Order: sequence, then C-alpha cells, then structure tokens
Amino acid sequence: MISRLWTAFLLTLACASAIAWLVALMREKGLRPARRVRAVFRDQPVAGRVFLAVFAFVFWVVASSKPPAGGNRGVTPVAGDWEDFTPITSTNTTRTLDGDDFRRGFVLARVGTGEAFTFAAPDGANVCADWRAFGAAEDWMYVAFTNWTVQVGTNAVDRLRIHSDGWVKATASHMPRFWPFRASLGIVPQANWPLVAGNENTAPEDLAPSQFWHLVTPSNTLQLTWQNVLLDRLTNNPVSVQMEVWPSGRFTYRYDLSRLDVEEVTNVLVGACLGGLEWTTNSIPANLTSLAFYPLSPEDAANGDRDGDGLSLLDELFAFGTDPDLRDSSGDGISDGEAVSLGLDPLLRHVPDADILARVASSATNEAFLAGNVVSTNVLAAWALLDGFAADWPSGATNVLWERSFDVERTSAWQQYFVSASPSNAAPWCLDGLLLEWAVDGETRGSLAVSPAGDSWRVPLAPDEFPTNITLRLRATGAGGVRCPTPLHLAAYAPDFRVDG
Repeated sequence: MISRLWTAFLLTLACASAIAWLVALMREKGLRPARRVRAVFRDQPVAGRVFLAVFAFVFWVVASSKPPAGGNRGVTPVAGDWEDFTPITSTNTTRTLDGDDFRRGFVLARVGTGEAFTFAAPDGANVCADWRAFGAAEDWMYVAFTNWTVQVGTNAVDRLRIHSDGWVKATASHMPRFWPFRASLGIVPQANWPLVAGNENTAPEDLAPSQFWHLVTPSNTLQLTWQNVLLDRLTNNPVSVQMEVWPSGRFTYRYDLSRLDVEEVTNVLVGACLGGLEWTTNSIPANLTSLAFYPLSPEDAANGDRDGDGLSLLDELFAFGTDPDLRDSSGDGISDGEAVSLGLDPLLRHVPDADILARVASSATNEAFLAGNVVSTNVLAAWALLDGFAADWPSGATNVLWERSFDVERTSAWQQYFVSASPSNAAPWCLDGLLLEWAVDGETRGSLAVSPAGDSWRVPLAPDEFPTNITLRLRATGAGGVRCPTPLHLAAYAPDFRVDG
C-alpha cells in the first residue's frame, strides 16, 4: 500500500512539473494558445463558426454526461426500486434477501468447509506459459472467449483481465470485479518448483506445479485456477484457489489452504463487486474450502420459484442448499419440493426399498443401474460403481444391497486398486448404515464403513498375491435407513482389469 501511494505521489509530481515547464516555455516564446484559438474562430465564416460552436457543445455534453449508477460504464445492478424494499423472509431460515442484495445483483449462498477438490490442470487446460516459465507476482493478462459468455449485470461478458495475484476484472470498459483470493501471491518459475513445500526430494515428473490455468469445461463453465501459488511469496505457504463461473452469472470460489500453519488468513481480499456495490471480507478461516454466489434477478424479488420445484429461491439458497436452477438437484426423479414435503433430504438420491430389492435381484437391471463410464488419465483407469443414494431400510436387516465382481490380471506388486469418491484423484467416502465388503477370488476378506481420513481406500493385497477376481458389495448393518452420500469409483494403476459382462 505504501509503495502504491509513493508511486502515485511521484507521478503527480512529475505531471505537475511537466505542466509548469510547458507554461514557462510558452511564456518565454511569447506563445498565447488561447488568443490564437479566439483569432481562428473570429476569422471563420458564419457557417464555420456555427459548425465549431455545435461541435464544442456536443463535446461538452458527452464529456459531462454521468455514467450509469456506480460509474460502471454500462453494467448496472438489478433494476428496480430497492430503497423501501421489504426483505424476503422464510420460516425455514433466518437468512433474508434485502434491497442491498438486489442492488448488488448477487448473494453469498453457501460456505463450505472440509471439502476436497482437485486443482490439477486437466487435459485441454490453457496454462499461462509465461507465468509458468518466468514466474509472476503483479502481472495480468487478457483472456478472450469466442463461444462463451457470462451474464454480469446488464452485459454478456466474453473477455476478462486476470491478475496473477488472485483477482479478475471484466474488460476495461466494465466495472465488475471478482476477488477469489487477492493477496501477495507468487507464481513460482518451473525451475524453482523443487523449492516449494511438499516438493522436496520429489522426482521432477512428480513435482506439484505452480501455475495459472483456465478452461471452459464440457459443462460450459469457466474455471480459473491459481495452482500451488505462494502466499506472501513464502516457499512454505503454497495455496490453491479456483474460480468457476456459470454463463448465468453464478460463480463459486474453491480453496486448498490446508498447508498454511495458521487458523485464519488475514492478509487477503475475498469477494466481488458489481455496479459499485460489493460483498467483501479481508479474512477467511484456513479450513474454508468454498464460497458459492448466486445472481439475483427482479423476478426473484417476488420470492419466486425460478426452477418451479416448489421451493422458493430463499429456501433453496439458505435452508436446503439445493440448486435454484435445477428442479431435481439430486437427479433421482423426485423434485426438490416433493422431497422436502416427504421429509427427505433433497440433495441425496432416494430409491424406494422395492426398487433397490428388484435391482439387486435382477443382474441385468443391476448392471444397468451400476455401470458407468470409464475414466482414464495416464496410467490411472477408473470405473463408476454407483451414485450416492439414500433409502429407508428395515431395522435389523443385514441384506446385501449391491454387489459387483471384477476380473483382474495383476502381474506385479505395484498394481493397486482403490475405492474413491472421485474417478481421477484420491477423495474420501463414508457410508451410513452400510458396510463395504471385499472378497478376493471368492474369499471374503473384511469390511469397513469409511475410507482413511482425507484419502481414498486401497484394496489390501499382499505383494505376492495375484488374484483373478475382486468382488465389492454393500451390506446393510441393521441400523435402519441406509445412505451413501458420495459416488463410489474403483480405480487402478494401469489398465490391468476389465469390467465383467
């Protein structure tokens, strides 16, 4: 801050000195610009004088015209009269939507902790080559999109100015600014990656990169990611930050601050600004993992139900955590409003008891229910086992709800098999009222209800064990209702097994 004030002072002093020198020079040379302008005007014919007068008047009108509210040159917050707006309330939550929320045009809807995200650049991501090669501290670049826009206020924005120190601004003629994590950040040159905490004694091909990358995803969202950048430019303070933007104007910030040896980060600006109205904070807890923001429209002011699922926008955002733009947030065929009316969690996939029993009894139906796409990244292959679900279940029942066998061709000890909540990285999972059992060549070996803390679970095989079949099954524990809140995937290093059937 002090350096910026000093720079501004020096620039002001330089400008004032230049003006004073120019005035002194004109007086020394006997130049009188104002008199010459008046003389030129007097020498013009009547038509010329009229033209010059009209031109001067139009120029003065344009120059003196005020920009839209907030000085945002065309981007306005949500239209409407919000001065006497009665806040929207609900008996399901103490949160409200008030006039300031609608003037700003967005609202913070959810704060996440304890989540696990991957910040690694996927195939097709655009890595900033200059920042990766030479590093960056206070640099910026323009990113323009040909087939993607985001609705910000009154404008569809297709170009962003992205700063290496963790913030984003719409094109220079627009006001919107986003601060996922504006701080003293350093992107480390590739030659210095071994100096970053966690990279010590790591093979060059396994170094965690320090870089910025962006990608328009297959689901048409934009991801902007500062991966393993250094807070306060200290090698022992690597952090990862991601901003994901939806074309509708919805945006989410994601964080991995787990390697910071503090409980709260205070030297940071987080938030967003539209039309001169902002939501910001200058400190966040180190266990924060996400912030989700939703755009507001004039229709939402009437406590509208934008997706027609029977829940108001206020309840979707603050009471139930469902998606205001999806009628069925869990994708189980039951609308969010119907799930709430039945006393069910609208975020979980709910399958009736009889339906589960039928699927388990019929191998053909079961296969259709369980089979998923194969995900392959380098030497890692993964098969989708099942989506998260929840169901009522008779108390005391210990039935097998799900079972699947895999033919394997393990030929060496390094070939391992993992159960993860993600198909492409280690992600923890847990079960409620269920046990995951595993069997090797028909012999049941054990069961568990949760993966290791913060990690996926490896199927335990001895180094000299080369089975031909691995079986996984979910069994009820007799506790009544059963729940698998995350999807499950079976992954393997090298494509050394195939899906039977």
